[in-house]
Amino acid sequence: QQERIQVEQSMMYYPHLYWWAVFCAPLGKDEKTIFDQYIHKNLSKLKRKRAILHTVLQWRNLYPSFYLHVHSLGERVLIVKDLFDNSYKVVTIHNNNYQKPASNQILTGLILPFGKESYCTIIDFLHVFTPEAEMGMEETLLLLLSPSKSVVISPSELKKNYPKFLVRSMNSIIQAQIN
Repeated sequence: QQERIQVEQSMMYYPHLYWWAVFCAPLGKDEKTIFDQYIHKNLSKLKRKRAILHTVLQWRNLYPSFYLHVHSLGERVLIVKDLFDNSYKVVTIHNNNYQKPASNQILTGLILPFGKESYCTIIDFLHVFTPEAEMGMEETLLLLLSPSKSVVISPSELKKNYPKFLVRSMNSIIQAQIN
C-alpha cells in the first residue's frame, strides 16, 4: 500500500517540479532558466504586445511558496496568505484537475502575477496538509521544511531548494495516509 501511495503522490508533485524547472532552475554556464531563454529568444515578438510583455516579464522573478487557504471567493478563486512574506493574494485556478482546498489548508505551488493584484496558477496547488489545532501552521510548516529550526527560509532559498521542500511535504502526506 505504501508503494501505491508513493506512486500516486509522485504523480501529484511531478507537475510542480516541472514548472519549478521551467521558471526557477538555472541551466548552463549563464544559469538562465528555460523561461529566461524563451524570453530572450522571443523578446522582439513580445515587444509588439506591450501589455503581454509587461505581465510576462514579471514572471522572471517567480518563486514557489507555501500558502494558507484563507477564503474562497468563488469555486476557483481563492484568497491565500503566503506563509513566508505574509502577503495576501487573490488567485484564480484554471486547471481542469482542480480540487477545492479545505479551510486552513496549506498549499504549495507557483503563482503568476496576472494583471493588477491578481494571480493565477498554471496547475492546481498541491494540497500539503491541514495543520493540527495544537500547533500553529507556521510552526508546523517550518518544522516540516527546516527540522533544524535555526534556518530562516527566504524566497531565494525556496526557489533554489523547492524540490527538497516538496519531497519533505510529500513524505508528510504519505505518512499521514499510512497512519
